[in-house]
Amino acid sequence: MFFKSTISATCTAQHSINYMDIVFGKTYYEWATLIAHRISELNNDKKRKLKFGSYNLDKFVLQVYNTIQYLLSLSTIEINPISAALYAKMAWETNYVYWRDVKPYLTKMGYLSPKHDIYSIKREARLESMHTNKYDLIPIKIILENLGPLDGYGILDTIKNDYNVLEEIY
Repeated sequence: MFFKSTISATCTAQHSINYMDIVFGKTYYEWATLIAHRISELNNDKKRKLKFGSYNLDKFVLQVYNTIQYLLSLSTIEINPISAALYAKMAWETNYVYWRDVKPYLTKMGYLSPKHDIYSIKREARLESMHTNKYDLIPIKIILENLGPLDGYGILDTIKNDYNVLEEIY
């Protein structure tokens, strides 16, 4: 007989980033939710609540973490949106490979089995590609939109232009 665990994960499966840690005034969970909702809007999908211990929550939390690390590494206010997108893609790659190979939902209590198999030809092609896609710009855009006063430098306009260019490519 199979029993469903009632214990929820409190941090990412691989990096142990606590979902409820606060960074730039929001929890990682709140940042991840903002990103997920923006992607839902872009795809005309229904907004769904992210579940603790899920592949998607871990993916977005790691993207927020990497993007914030990128911002903190800058010595000037000049943000390169494409570099920020690469940080988000690296987070996606790390999370994908971990969930594909380790399958934390099989070995760690509180992690949820994905609705669909993690492995896919499309994800494998993205993993092998050196290119970012339009979704990789969403974490930096969401973070900067929510920081507000720091954007006295036209950063969001630059990101919007780069985002539009990427959207045309993809």
